[in-house]
Amino acid sequence: MKWLRRVLGLLVAAVVVAALVLFLPMLVGRLPSPAEATLPGGLRELAEGSVNVFMVRTGADSVVLFDCGDDRDARVIRAELKRIGLDEGAVKEIFLTHGHRDHLGGCGRFPGAVVHALAAERPLAEGAVESRGPIGPLLGKAGDRAVRVTAPLSDGQVVRAGPITVRALALPGHTGGGAAYLVDGVLLLGDAATATRDHGIRPAEWLFSDDRPLAIRSLRALALRLEAERAEVSAVAFSHSGPLDSLAPLLAWAHRP
Repeated sequence: MKWLRRVLGLLVAAVVVAALVLFLPMLVGRLPSPAEATLPGGLRELAEGSVNVFMVRTGADSVVLFDCGDDRDARVIRAELKRIGLDEGAVKEIFLTHGHRDHLGGCGRFPGAVVHALAAERPLAEGAVESRGPIGPLLGKAGDRAVRVTAPLSDGQVVRAGPITVRALALPGHTGGGAAYLVDGVLLLGDAATATRDHGIRPAEWLFSDDRPLAIRSLRALALRLEAERAEVSAVAFSHSGPLDSLAPLLAWAHRP
């Protein structure tokens, strides 16, 4: 039995080392997310462990969410609602950047909300397919976190939510139908990139992405598209890092040879 324990110990050690080799490079140099932050236009960034959720108030008794986090009880979201004197029924609309499980977890707490996502992302968000990334088969389908997309979007579509304007921008690569959202001057990139401690940009991580080369091309194309349009972007926010206060870092990355 000693030899069996030794073999098992070696296997566990190998798994730990492999995990460190894979995950540490993704974490080192990442700009930490604040516990909470208020972005231009009143958009609130709420850190829920390793993933950020975004909320904006759109009326006396209504808010919009961008992603729902990993927690099925949506405790961070509900705490923010309580802080501003609202309850769960105030969540009228949800915009999904993509259909990975850590962005769908809390959506079930808000069954009355209209759910938006790009039409191409519906199968993943609704649990019909699983992610095709390197660890997609390990994550499986959305399962009990699956969300019915009640209002599918197209690239460039603009949605009015109370006083705010939300523009959907196709950003495939991390997932097949991922989206960025331009919300009254704040660009929400989801998992398509993270900010680094030196206020630079790092594209979507390969381990969690369906097609990283496509993700890089899509991110660059989006940056150049916004530059050509002279879009007003006062902040760029991410699902797994702190925000940046202008579009300049993304444009600098996009123009690199």
